[in-house]
Amino acid sequence: SAVRAEIPIWNINGLGEHFLRHLPRFGREFRESCRRVREDCDALYEWLGKIPGVKAYRPEANFVFIKLPEGCDADDAVRRLFTRHAFIVKNCSKKIASADGQYLRIASVNKEQNESLAEALAGILTGAASR
Repeated sequence: SAVRAEIPIWNINGLGEHFLRHLPRFGREFRESCRRVREDCDALYEWLGKIPGVKAYRPEANFVFIKLPEGCDADDAVRRLFTRHAFIVKNCSKKIASADGQYLRIASVNKEQNESLAEALAGILTGAASR
């Protein structure tokens, strides 16, 4: 029992262990943070789902996975979001078993930035469709 009491909680680094030991003191703040993250990510999902031709997949984490409209190139969308709007998103097209589309993983930040990113993506996709 004495040895077990001195063994780390899990096989994790010291910072992680410190966090876990003090987490109970911040339970209310932690739950509020989780609620806000969920709310912001759900709003991102809704905004992205309203972009014509985009298929948004309901999030289970702090990001939204989307399929771009037919004829859109994920590499081009990633490049434009970064160079024109300073947003970084991940092209996941090559990670999908079926190569029937172009996919992006978009991390949720906060409501303001999420809305700006959705507007930027909508503008890029509208511009891509008109080329």
